[in-house]
Amino acid sequence: YNTNFNVKKFNLQFDEIRKEARKKADKLVGDTEHNSKKE
Repeated sequence: YNTNFNVKKFNLQFDEIRKEARKKADKLVGDTEHNSKKE
């Protein structure tokens, strides 16, 4: 019965994906704010 282990592994991978997505979103927001300040 390795289902619990697989769920934990999946959750870890999902967390990593979410972190990466958040980093990219933050960067996009930061770039947008930076560009709007320049104008």
